Amino acid sequence: MILKQFRIRNYKGIEDSGEVDVGQLTVLVGKNESGKTSTLQALQKLKGAAPQTYDRLRDYPRGRNLKDFRPDLPVASALFDLSDVEIKRLTEIDPSLRAVRQVRVTRDYAGAYSYAFTPYQAPMTNRAARTKIEDFLETIGPKDVPSLRALLAALPQDDLPLAGTPEAIEATKSQLGPLGETDPGVLQGAVLLLSVLTPEAKQAAGFRAATPLIESWLPVFVYFDEYQTLPGRIDIPSFVDRRNRSVLNAEDETMKTLVSLAGLDLDELLRLDQAADKTERTLLTNRASLAVTGEVAQYWKQREYQAEFRLDGPTLTIWVKDNVDQALVALDERSKGFRWFFSFYVVFRAQSAAQFKGAILLLDEPGLHLHASAQEDLIRVLWRLAQNNQVIYTTHSPFMIDMDALENIRTCTETGGAGIKVSNNPWSTDRDAVFPLQAALGFGLSQSLAVGKENLLVEGPSDYWILTSLRRMFTAANKQSVNRAVALTQTAGASKMPGMAAMMSGQGLGVIALLDHDGAGNLARDDIVKNKVLPDKLVLSISAAFDQAKVPAEAELEDLFPEDFYVKYLNRAYAKELGNSPLTTPLQSKKPRLCARIEDGLGARGIPFHKTRAARLMAEDFQNQAPGDLPGTTVENFERLFKTVEAARAKLPKKSD
Repeated sequence: MILKQFRIRNYKGIEDSGEVDVGQLTVLVGKNESGKTSTLQALQKLKGAAPQTYDRLRDYPRGRNLKDFRPDLPVASALFDLSDVEIKRLTEIDPSLRAVRQVRVTRDYAGAYSYAFTPYQAPMTNRAARTKIEDFLETIGPKDVPSLRALLAALPQDDLPLAGTPEAIEATKSQLGPLGETDPGVLQGAVLLLSVLTPEAKQAAGFRAATPLIESWLPVFVYFDEYQTLPGRIDIPSFVDRRNRSVLNAEDETMKTLVSLAGLDLDELLRLDQAADKTERTLLTNRASLAVTGEVAQYWKQREYQAEFRLDGPTLTIWVKDNVDQALVALDERSKGFRWFFSFYVVFRAQSAAQFKGAILLLDEPGLHLHASAQEDLIRVLWRLAQNNQVIYTTHSPFMIDMDALENIRTCTETGGAGIKVSNNPWSTDRDAVFPLQAALGFGLSQSLAVGKENLLVEGPSDYWILTSLRRMFTAANKQSVNRAVALTQTAGASKMPGMAAMMSGQGLGVIALLDHDGAGNLARDDIVKNKVLPDKLVLSISAAFDQAKVPAEAELEDLFPEDFYVKYLNRAYAKELGNSPLTTPLQSKKPRLCARIEDGLGARGIPFHKTRAARLMAEDFQNQAPGDLPGTTVENFERLFKTVEAARAKLPKKSD
């Protein structure tokens, strides 16, 4: 079962979180008291590693009167996708379940579970069944009418669901009374008609039969808010004694995990300590040292560390050295950040494939003690964990946000009277809630790009190079252009545009968004406008650059050039790969976008297409050219585009707004 959505209701400050989408790695961001921790804790109690129930006094929203409390109030519900194996197993239980693909599990304050399957047909009602029977009676012979008339008379007049379970059949028998007892055909007819008219009721019976199996499949939710660090050394005899007596403490359990990951057997080491020749013992610890060093080095990039396991009699010590200081330092004398990272990785790496296998990990503020760059390393560890377990974590830190996976972010916001909401859209109107995200975007932006008071956001570097060079060319020739006060900023794709626009507008900057006329561009536009990141008048499309009677189905900036003109630059950029066989026009592909047609042409030759290569050559040539050197309708197209941008610029909010 794979978690796809969750919903929290009637829990602490959360009246109703709304439906929250979940992936392999999901991040909850928000300010203090915005419900991040409450969300994780409520989810944990859906099914924890140790049984827990929701507490009426501690968990029921404090602002509500306890007189309104009911044990059947739902708290946490989760929607799961079923695997092919699970679907097959359900079908074996009851063929009527063969169409089921999802199940929603809900738990209430009483601790009771309820299950809803998708797709699901509501049971037929008595009233609907009466209508069907009456219609059916019009089509059959008089011989069958008496028993069916008896069934019709036996159906209640209300509109309650019509049941088709064995219990309902007995109820039908009692409803028929003496007629059912003296004429078995009446009862048989009733049962037969129930089976024909109510496949939904049969399916409901299958759901009940499948419930115990679904309950056994339900993954455990494991919540962590404290992370035990490893000790630097271990006295093996004492450890083995505590292990054998089942009295291991938290540090012992963490060390036990490390020893397992390293492939060491403490009983064997203890036995070898009595041997005269210590060679075998040394070889085992050396092998363990290399294994653990290799594991941690994949993710901790602050320095090149080497772990060494060394035995001094019955004491096993973990020493660590790095490429800056070759001196051996015991693990427990290393920095708190390194010890935390090392311990966290060891525990979760080992147990995600063992104790936590299949569990959903709920991590509350991981990496608080880590330096910013080490937090970025931790993100890689979390992605590694997500290969075996779905992970949901909370954070306040901009460095704990993966800039390449902004779609995984969910924002927690305190809405006042409506309580806490969790949004699938990272661009919440609550600026405090999305501060970590804005800070992350701002940090990434500051590394390579400059922004101004007025900004034109474009999708990629090729757009940036072409528009910057053409603006310079058109301005020098007194053609329609874009004011030099407008800073051009590329956002690494349409999907990043909403985030960049939110970050910049949130800082009080003027922002205009220019998107391609395609599916990704349309989605980004809807995202920006629907969530009020920017008003519609400041979100532009490349389609505005075309003669409106000739707008293609899809278009990018490159489509403003004639095909043969652009292909000449493409052939120059790919001269080495194409050799004596350049692309010729017209291109064979019939796709509306020029770049898509080129991608097909190069792809047929096994050559990947990167449009930045042609764009860079064009930008270099345009520095020494004038508008008159451009072919066909190119000048008109770009003048229309620049005019549209300037019209939007006039609509930018002023400081007084």
